[in-house]
Amino acid sequence: MTQGPFLPYPGKTAYMWRDIERRAQEHGVPYKQPLKYPPDEVLTSARLALLGLQDGWGRRFVEEVFRLHWTQQLQIGTPENIGGALQAAGQDPAAALERSRTPAIKEGLKKQTEEAEAKGSFGSPTFIVGDELFWGDDRLEQAIAWARR
Repeated sequence: MTQGPFLPYPGKTAYMWRDIERRAQEHGVPYKQPLKYPPDEVLTSARLALLGLQDGWGRRFVEEVFRLHWTQQLQIGTPENIGGALQAAGQDPAAALERSRTPAIKEGLKKQTEEAEAKGSFGSPTFIVGDELFWGDDRLEQAIAWARR
């Protein structure tokens, strides 16, 4: 992705950053605006997340990738971000990176992406409850309420 949905519109971009800051404050979540948006590369992180979810350490890895990005300004996909997140998840970075490059992981991520697109997903974060799609962090509560119906 080379362009976020708001980047061509400076007013919307400024609003997006302020909205993220407000939501972080509302939820008591630490926040520092990333130095660069959007990230240049997310494929390696996505492959590692899939591998980690299969092996039981994926949730910790994903949480740390995002924590480092949104609180420490370590951009997703950089060696610092990936290495720190893998170590936090108890993984050897070199070994995990090698395993994430296997044909099985590459095909698995491709399949998941195709399935998400078939369900109507077009961006992140997307929450799907049954056949209902909710896009954006500001829709999380609505998705949870929908799931409870």
